[in-house]
Amino acid sequence: MNNTTVSALRYLRDKNYKKAIEAYESLLEKDSTSINNYFYLGIAYLLDGDYDSCHSTWMSILLEGEDFEVKLDKLLEILDEQGKLLLKTGSLESVGILYQSLEDLLSNKNEYTLQDGEYYYNIALTHYFKGEILKAEQCFQKAIDIAEIKEAYNYLGKMYFDAGIIQQAIKIYKQQIDKYPNSIGGYVNLMAAFHKSGDLDNAINTATIAEQNCPQDRLLWQIRSKLILPLLYESVKEIEDYRLRFKEGLKDIAKQVESLDLDNPDIRAKALATIRNNVNFELAYQRFNHKEYQQQYGQLIYKIVSANYPHWVKPKVAKKKSLSEKIKVGFVSNSMCKHVVSRLALGNFLALNRELFIIYTYYIGSSYDEVTEQYERNSHFFYHIDGLEAVSKQIIQDDLDILVFLEIGMSSNMAIMGSMRLAPVQCNTWCHPETSGLVNMDYFLSSDLMEPENAQEHYSEKLIRLPNLGICYPKPSLPKISRTREFFSIPKDKVIYFCGQSIFKYLPQHDYLLATIAQRVPNSKFVFLARPNPELALKFKQRLARAFQELDLDLEKYSIFIPMLTKEDFICLEMVSDVFLDSLGWSGGNTTLEAIACNLPVVTCPGEFMRGRHSYAILKMLGVTETIANSEDEYIDVAVRLGLDQTWREEIKDKIQTNHHNLYGDLECVRGLEKFFLDVCTSNS
Repeated sequence: MNNTTVSALRYLRDKNYKKAIEAYESLLEKDSTSINNYFYLGIAYLLDGDYDSCHSTWMSILLEGEDFEVKLDKLLEILDEQGKLLLKTGSLESVGILYQSLEDLLSNKNEYTLQDGEYYYNIALTHYFKGEILKAEQCFQKAIDIAEIKEAYNYLGKMYFDAGIIQQAIKIYKQQIDKYPNSIGGYVNLMAAFHKSGDLDNAINTATIAEQNCPQDRLLWQIRSKLILPLLYESVKEIEDYRLRFKEGLKDIAKQVESLDLDNPDIRAKALATIRNNVNFELAYQRFNHKEYQQQYGQLIYKIVSANYPHWVKPKVAKKKSLSEKIKVGFVSNSMCKHVVSRLALGNFLALNRELFIIYTYYIGSSYDEVTEQYERNSHFFYHIDGLEAVSKQIIQDDLDILVFLEIGMSSNMAIMGSMRLAPVQCNTWCHPETSGLVNMDYFLSSDLMEPENAQEHYSEKLIRLPNLGICYPKPSLPKISRTREFFSIPKDKVIYFCGQSIFKYLPQHDYLLATIAQRVPNSKFVFLARPNPELALKFKQRLARAFQELDLDLEKYSIFIPMLTKEDFICLEMVSDVFLDSLGWSGGNTTLEAIACNLPVVTCPGEFMRGRHSYAILKMLGVTETIANSEDEYIDVAVRLGLDQTWREEIKDKIQTNHHNLYGDLECVRGLEKFFLDVCTSNS
């Protein structure tokens, strides 16, 4: 490869397309027989926006002579190669242009090869990353039909899974296992799909089959089956039974990990892969103090992580900073995108004083959207890194003073990183409102208004009670296009109680609250969202119907279940409702903050733990405490009065609107966060 060719390729890589065009034209003037250079010249034209020149350049070669298929295969190979190179630089728009051309050219083939299946897989990935879901679905299916690509099954199933089309996801994962009976990912995904549908028997049975077919991963299947918890409980007894099952399972898993020869590189790597396939997210939905269980599981993670990365768990001595030195603060998250975690955390991040802090952000999630862009634009250093080791190395290299994990408990990679010692000071936040239980997590950044007096008893970390809500939440923008009740098929003449949480937040011991309210407000309708999926919504509906039947009421008369909504339509639904009924045990956070923006009265009853006190704190800060109940009986009374007394309901709505300024854009908590950062870095604490 001569210097001119190298330069031409470098121009392409550096996105200097005009220079690339000049370089390839120069090469072709010297040697007009190089088919590859014509193809690269066409790519340069394409990425520079000159589609006509691109098309004519390629066609002049493809249609010359009789070896069309051979030359087409070479062009497809070059396009794929350049697409993969561009993808590494994060230039998704350019990648999309290349792969769209690749997809168009593939349609000219009479017969597909296995390599074409690989191309369709890469095309599908590009559509997936760009959020073009229907196109991605079609191309993943083609990759399966042509070449039965294992990873295509994973992505296609995940798309259905994320969209709540669970039965279709189950079908795809079963096909994957039929084709690849030793596919660990296939079994893990099939278990997750059965779990999300509420079918725990089949989920556990899948683990049993997986253990038979993949016995080398026995620990994984044991963890997946012994620590599984329902998303939705049928009864209080079922909660107690599964809690006991989890407790015994945790003991058994700890013994198995203790018996592992973690000095063996293969065994410790397998153990690490195992814990990367598990997260105890559902534990937080039970109304208990989980500190002990979380610490036990945290010790288990630490043992495996320290065996794999002994140099990354060693203590780091904090460098005492002078008051004139800027503090290096890092934020790491799996959710720096359109996600509830980012909606809760972004305000604090944006408002931090850049004169005091150097801001580093580490995003380990896959999708990139306008929220991600905000994090990138407002960071001194931003990294979008895929890979546990890669991001950990980068964090250590950056030599931070403080590292803030925006959420732990929703992603296994976040828990593994939180078990390491990547910075002298490491903090968890209430964006996932549960203690991490991790050895190397120092502080839990919470809300003073949300926490009860004995709150430290609930955390393995040292609790930091930031002022007010602990977050600076901007006032949500209301949709420009309004929706009427008719749009949602909601009767105009009913009192609408909005129950907008995911249905697994509603515990069986509280079903009677809704039935009792319905009995006392005959003109009421309870609106639920069928999320996370229709199968689970049906199970919830059947459970709730029993509570209504005990009062001789027909749930069908009093309820409406609405499919998944866009963000805008969700807020519109709040705007046409009359009363927001908070879930007890795990309260509304982001949902309540949005409901307040719609001036929707919120009925809540604070729980024992912080996760059950979000709405309570929000209303306290707002200065509208009339709808805070002190007991379940009072919760019913407040909800009933709001339903029957329209005058009082309007008074509450007016007061909410008048007091918006108390709640949104609070900077006192940011100043409290800054003080904590300064104190912890400028003292010996």
